[in-house]
Amino acid sequence: MLAYLLRRLAFLAVSLVVAMVAIFVLLRLLPGDPANALLSVNATPEQIAAARAQVGSDQPLLQQFTTWAGQLLRFDLGESFLSSRPVGPDIADRLAVTLPLTLIAFTLALLVSLVIGITAAVKSDRWYGIALSGFAQLGVAVPVFWVGVVLVWVFALGLGVLPSGGFPGRSGRIRRMRSVRSRCPFSPS
Repeated sequence: MLAYLLRRLAFLAVSLVVAMVAIFVLLRLLPGDPANALLSVNATPEQIAAARAQVGSDQPLLQQFTTWAGQLLRFDLGESFLSSRPVGPDIADRLAVTLPLTLIAFTLALLVSLVIGITAAVKSDRWYGIALSGFAQLGVAVPVFWVGVVLVWVFALGLGVLPSGGFPGRSGRIRRMRSVRSRCPFSPS
């Protein structure tokens, strides 16, 4: 059992190293230089050199990789080129919204799919069992982004029960939904 656990841990370590190398190589294959994100179009060669030194893209690739991997292993994700703030707290701020939404969506999808799946399997000889099975097949075939747009259109713009974007406070959400509802072509008046 211990040998199996050690083999799995070694495989995990090798997989992490391979993934880190692949991500680093793919990031370096992207066109452009990370320093360009800091500069305007009319930057001078001196400004470009200073920006490359700031982001480290003027160093040899092996040194860039070891610096990047070391920072990644210390959970130091660097600073945002746009806001000049550390990336870690920005991600944590977004997770405070993303995790509850993900949990709610997963729970809702699990409950709905269990009810539809069990009903379709148990009542497969009835018309509604066949209809539920067809509905499930349609759900697999339709692109998820299209379903998302339709759901936003119905629940946010039409019914006004959910915000159409962002994660505002309750009072901001109510004001915005009232203004959007007045412009929606099929909103109940």
